[in-house]
Amino acid sequence: MKKSAIGILFLFIAASMAQAAVFKGSIKNLNGWQVSYYASAGGMLLPDLRTVEISSDSTFTITVPDGAIERISLLMRGNGKNFFSTFYIGSDGAEVTIDPTTPKGYEPVYGIDSTDIRAAEAVESVNTLFWDLASGAADPLQLRSDSCAVSVKTKLSALADSILPLVDSTQKPIRDILRQDLAMNILEIFNECRARSTSPRRHPSDSILAAWQNTTDEVYSWAQPDNQYNAMSLALSRLANSSMQFKNRNFRPAGIDEYNLFANDFYRKNFSGRNAELLAAQLIFEDSKNGRYSQCIPGLVAQFKKEYSDSPLMAAVDSALAKNIKANTPVENPDIHFLDNKNVDTLADLLKAYRGKTVLIDVWATWCGPCREAFSKIKPVQEAAREKDIVLLYISMDEGDGCEKNVQKVVNSFGLTGEHIIVNPALRADIFKTFGNKDGIISIPHTALIAPNGSFKIKKMDESENPEALAAKLRAL
Repeated sequence: MKKSAIGILFLFIAASMAQAAVFKGSIKNLNGWQVSYYASAGGMLLPDLRTVEISSDSTFTITVPDGAIERISLLMRGNGKNFFSTFYIGSDGAEVTIDPTTPKGYEPVYGIDSTDIRAAEAVESVNTLFWDLASGAADPLQLRSDSCAVSVKTKLSALADSILPLVDSTQKPIRDILRQDLAMNILEIFNECRARSTSPRRHPSDSILAAWQNTTDEVYSWAQPDNQYNAMSLALSRLANSSMQFKNRNFRPAGIDEYNLFANDFYRKNFSGRNAELLAAQLIFEDSKNGRYSQCIPGLVAQFKKEYSDSPLMAAVDSALAKNIKANTPVENPDIHFLDNKNVDTLADLLKAYRGKTVLIDVWATWCGPCREAFSKIKPVQEAAREKDIVLLYISMDEGDGCEKNVQKVVNSFGLTGEHIIVNPALRADIFKTFGNKDGIISIPHTALIAPNGSFKIKKMDESENPEALAAKLRAL
């Protein structure tokens, strides 16, 4: 994720079990910016990014369950920039004004401690360093070219030591949360360097591998990967999966079900308390989020309910189970049509059947997160298409064994009424040629509008990821 500006806020107020924590906000100068949020429950942060519901008076309210402390992270996106702000709140709540024209994207109203802000921003800068390193952007510590385990550890230790005084200036439990957030970010950077340096493509010697293993043990011991405050970090699941892959390099799952079962067992053996509970719930949640709808999920849900019967994450688990059952239950919907891709070698071949109709093309894939996010809010587009007599034509870029079943699961789960086709090799090539950039790369979801005569009315619609805006554009035709 590209981060051009980041504001991190922490708030701690003594908890009261008598009421939930309420986070309030008002909106100014939004002008097309999108505001989403993550919210923890019971000290566990599920990566469930939700859209902030803004009322008619330009305010919003987010409520989290009772607990000693909960986390809310706001993500604001627009005009090529991102603002990411995190708030830790207790029963007295907090309030901010969201304004993308300000340097940090917000202005505090009440409940904001400047000491916590400075410490949290320093910790978040390490997270930014990780994403820059992983994406090939900035590398101020020159870690990308450093294959020496001890050298990498020394650099990261110095970085942590430079931030810890700020962390220590905060009060408990913020201090403990910040310390673990810092540790998780440092550990992610270390793992990224380790993966690069020990890659088989680099043919590392036995001595280099041994040095990285020894240093890994030291860094993990310092980071405390099973500290219970780690359940409030978005990095926990990435680190858990990295550890699983590192310890089981020869594991090659036959399919997603085998992978899920293996991961579920690994989490329970290597993590405890809130960490184990969060990772088990997240495995179930992300299977649904990623449109996999694996056959093993009902069994994993039954196990989760037996072990964590009063989990504050149960609503997310139940929702994922319901979507899984729906996706795996054959249904006959007369408004969903799957087309035979034989003899459909070009987009022109595909559009012949719709001559005389306006057609909205949606190029997508089951593995595309933004595609599935748009599908979850597709109803306005369906209604607008029905009003304007527009054909909805979905072109799936999926390939490989079992892709037909996976596509049908996603289509059924989101109720994607309209025409559907999965590309064959020839059609795939033509889609890339038609919609790709000069390098032949296509960004999905990609929507385009075809005129009744078969020509392009709009070759690339800017509203591809915004169903409400797309519906408004269709109605304006």
